[in-house]
Amino acid sequence: MHRWPRAVTSSRETIRRFEPYADHFAFVVSDAGADEGTFDGDTRDDADESWRIAVGQHCIVVGTARYDHVPVLLTVTDAPPAEAMLDSCDHVVEADVSLPSGRLCISGGAELPDEVEPVLLTTVRYRVPRRHVGP
Repeated sequence: MHRWPRAVTSSRETIRRFEPYADHFAFVVSDAGADEGTFDGDTRDDADESWRIAVGQHCIVVGTARYDHVPVLLTVTDAPPAEAMLDSCDHVVEADVSLPSGRLCISGGAELPDEVEPVLLTTVRYRVPRRHVGP
């Protein structure tokens, strides 16, 4: 996994940039410590093509437009995104993901969660909007 420059963390917001390899036209957002309810290889097949996501208890598989490295910006905040930010997107879908270990990872579909550096968070349920801008 390639990474962009350093992460930004404030008291209310954490921002991380990733560039996972979207093999099979997807990348995975998951709990690094979960043993079940994660990506099992068939999760992507369960996705509604118009939504471009598939959801498991401890993972979200995000469909991509290309089979390559894709830029991903992860923002963790204590408030929902501003409407203006959503209005600038071509496609927005939201889903919940549970992170019992508090270690979120973003990986390619063929990578294991322990092969990437996790983002340390509190152990709660998170709302994940999937936003897409451009073709």
